[in-house]
Amino acid sequence: MPSSTSNFKRKLRLPRLFFAKPSEIIPRDYERPIPRVPWRGLTVVVVLIVIAAVSAWEFYCRWIGYRPTLNDNEDLWTMTRRRVKPESVVIIGDSRAWFDLDLDELQKGLGKRPVQLAMGGGCAYPVLADLANDENFHGTIICSVVPRLFVAPPGTPPMERGEKAVRRSHTQTPAQRASQYLAMPLEEHVAFLKQEELNLEELLKRLPIPNRPYAQVPPRLPTYFGTLDRERRSRMIEECARPGSELQRRIQQIWLPLFTPPPPPTYIPKEEFGKKWAQRSKPAFMTLPRPWKNFALAAVKSSSFVFRTAET
Repeated sequence: MPSSTSNFKRKLRLPRLFFAKPSEIIPRDYERPIPRVPWRGLTVVVVLIVIAAVSAWEFYCRWIGYRPTLNDNEDLWTMTRRRVKPESVVIIGDSRAWFDLDLDELQKGLGKRPVQLAMGGGCAYPVLADLANDENFHGTIICSVVPRLFVAPPGTPPMERGEKAVRRSHTQTPAQRASQYLAMPLEEHVAFLKQEELNLEELLKRLPIPNRPYAQVPPRLPTYFGTLDRERRSRMIEECARPGSELQRRIQQIWLPLFTPPPPPTYIPKEEFGKKWAQRSKPAFMTLPRPWKNFALAAVKSSSFVFRTAET
């Protein structure tokens, strides 16, 4: 009686080579012929082309204003988070605390060097909750509060930025940690390793595409204007301090179009749109969710907090 395997072969009519073993296909004494080409010369040419291409890209990045600096990613934030001691002074919040507070001056006034955990465009609440839940920490927190960023709802970029940083500090793998230590010496000497701005996606966003009907181009964020060291100290470049510079003007004027809502749709009358907007803008009272209550209790019993609010 024929086996099921033979029936399967006969029905599909596959060649014998499909079911053959490797030893039956290629003889054991088979030697792959290698063409006689000048491998040494080809290797030298390839290396020279790679060096020339990398040097040209590095020269272009420096020509448009970039300089070597560390990337502000979750791994660098995690490395800084590990420096927090039980009695540390920790800075958290948004870009105001990130750019405006000088660690050297604070060390002179406070007697200890603060740990910089603030992040640009990030929500401070996940970091604040993480420190409040840390039973070993009972130091001082300097928190910069911009209301729209501090109370950002879940799922928004500010909240996700803070949550990703905190999550990485608890789940970082040895490979990710080693990768960060290996990347820092390169990032401190090579300008084109700015991964947040010099990748293909970000470069395509800089194409001068005008606004079109039913297709509005979002405002373009300013490019490189600050450096970052291993303590996550962020310092603006000299071009930002020069009065009337184009970079300074872009940094100052980006916030209004960035937070301006799009115009109302043309197919809805302005009167009807205004009524709907007024109906949705009625004040409402709510009870704080449980995480905020837990945070308030932990803040009272564990640490001292210094809040810096944004001027309105």
